Amino acid sequence: MCYDDDGGGPYFTLGGRLTFTCAGLASAVDCHSEDYYYPGTPPVSSYLATHWNTANSGFLTPVVAVSPPPVPTEVRAIAGDARVFVSWVGTGPTDSYQVVLRGVNADEFYWSGTDTTTTFSNLVNGQTYAITLRAFTASGTSAVVSPPNTVTPQAATIRESFTATAANFTEIHGGTWTVASGRYSLTAPSSTAVPNANLALQKTVMSGSFSVMATGSTVATSSPRNDFSVIFDYQNASNYYFVNFSERQDAASNGLFRVVNGTATQIADIATTITAGTYYSIRIERQGSAIRVFRGTALVAKATDSTFASGKVGFGSKNDAAKLDDLIVTGTASDTIRPTVVTKFPVSLATRVALTANPTVTFSEDMQGVSTTTMRIKDPAGRVLPGTVSYRTGTRIATLYSTTAYAPDTKYAVSLTGGVLAIRDAAGNPLASAGWSFTTGPAPTITTRTPASGATGASRTESVSATFSEGMAGVAAATFTLKNAVTGAPIAGVVSRSGTTNTWILNPSSTLAARTSFTVTVTGGTAMVRDLAGNPVSTSTWKFTTGS
Repeated sequence: MCYDDDGGGPYFTLGGRLTFTCAGLASAVDCHSEDYYYPGTPPVSSYLATHWNTANSGFLTPVVAVSPPPVPTEVRAIAGDARVFVSWVGTGPTDSYQVVLRGVNADEFYWSGTDTTTTFSNLVNGQTYAITLRAFTASGTSAVVSPPNTVTPQAATIRESFTATAANFTEIHGGTWTVASGRYSLTAPSSTAVPNANLALQKTVMSGSFSVMATGSTVATSSPRNDFSVIFDYQNASNYYFVNFSERQDAASNGLFRVVNGTATQIADIATTITAGTYYSIRIERQGSAIRVFRGTALVAKATDSTFASGKVGFGSKNDAAKLDDLIVTGTASDTIRPTVVTKFPVSLATRVALTANPTVTFSEDMQGVSTTTMRIKDPAGRVLPGTVSYRTGTRIATLYSTTAYAPDTKYAVSLTGGVLAIRDAAGNPLASAGWSFTTGPAPTITTRTPASGATGASRTESVSATFSEGMAGVAAATFTLKNAVTGAPIAGVVSRSGTTNTWILNPSSTLAARTSFTVTVTGGTAMVRDLAGNPVSTSTWKFTTGS
C-alpha cells in the first residue's frame, strides 16, 4: 500500500472493486481515502495505513462494490435424443455461469462452469423442460434469462453408427465410400472443381429445427489443406449448406457455407483449423434461420440464413480422404412426396375464355415460392404480361392478375416454375414445372339492328331490337337505351330477350314522336353487355328517324 498526498488519485478504487474508508484511524494519520492506492489489482483484504508515528498507524477497511455482470444474450436451447443442448453468448466480464433445467414433474438439473455451452444428458424423451441461465462474478449476479422456447427431447430421427453397413446412404459423386473399422470412410477422393467433390447422403429428409451430431477426421497427406465436411439441408448437388473443417483457413475452407446454383459462399468463418488424423466431435444446430456450429464444446461459427429450410444430411470433402462416424440427427423427418397441381383455370386448351379471366391453380398442399417469377403468362409472341400473383395459404390457390388486357381470339400460355428455389412445398419438395394454354373468345358483335342504322320513316310503335352473334349477359335498361337525338331526353321502355334467341328487344313505354330522330345505344363492358364468357361487346350507337 502506498501513500500519495499530492492529489494524484483517485486511487481508492482497486481493480474496480475495492474502496477504502478511514473510519477509526487517528486524526494524526491525516487519512483521505483517495491518498492510498495499490499499483495493480489487489486481493480483497485489509490494508495497513502507516504513519511516521507508528502509534497512529491503523488499518484501512476495503469495501466491495456490488456490480452485477451483464445478462448473457443469444440464449438457445435445442432438443436431442434424451439430451438438451444449451448455448449462449457472454457479453462482459464473468466468473461463471449457472444453467438450471426444470422438468414438468419438478425434476431439476444444474450446471455451472465457465463455458458458454452445456449439454444435459439422460433426460426423458417426450418430457418438456424449461431453462434458466444467469451469470456470476465475485461482486454480483446477473438477472435470470431464458431461451425463447421450452424443449422436449425426442428419440433420434437418424442414428448411424456404421458398425456393419451404410445402407441408408447414397453416394452422390466423388471417391469411394465404404464402411471400415466401424467408420464411414472416404478413399480415392475426387478433386473435381465443385464445392464438395465427394458427397454421400443419408436418405431421410429433415425439416425445420434440428441438431446434427457426428465425429470426423481427415486423413493426413502431403497436402496442407486436408478437410472433411458435414452436409445439411441438401436439395440437390447445386443447392445445400455444408460446414467444412480443414487444415487451411481461408475463404474457401474451414467455415459454414451456402451453395446456391453450384456456387459456394462462406456465411460464417471458423477461425481455428483442424489437425489431420484427429477425430473431432461436431454439432450443428438450427432453430428457424439461426444456425450454430460447435466443435467439441466450443461455438466456432454462427449465422442467420433461411435459403433452405429442409433437406438431407450427409458427409463430404473438397478433395481429401476422410473418416466419419456416429451420425445422430434429432428433429422432424420431412415428407418426400412432390406436390402437384390439382386444378387449373382456365382448363388446358380452353377456348372462348373471357378477356378478364385470371388464371388460377390449386396445389395438392401448401406451397412456398409462388411469385411473379415462378407463375407467368405469355402472349403468342412470347412476351411476359406484367401483373401480380397472390397465394392463399389454406386454400392452396394461386391467382395471376394480368395488368395488360387480353386480346380477343388469342392464345395465351401460363407457366409454373418448380424447383428448390422456386415453387415447392413446405418440406422443400419441388413442384414439377408445368404449363398450359387457353384461347380467349372472339368479341361478340351486333349482327342485326332494328330499325336499321340511318333508317327513315320508321314505325312510331315498332320496338327497337339488337341481335348478337352469341348468347349475351348484362343487357338491361341501363345498357340498352333509346334517346331523343335532338334533346337527349331518354325514352322509357322495357328490355327483354326474344325467347331463347340472341335478340334483345327494347319496347318503348309510349308511342314515339313523329318525324323525330332517335339514338340507340348498346353499352359494352366487362360489367355491362358481354357474352357468357365475359367478353364485352364493343359499345355501339345508331340512329333512325320515325315517320308521320
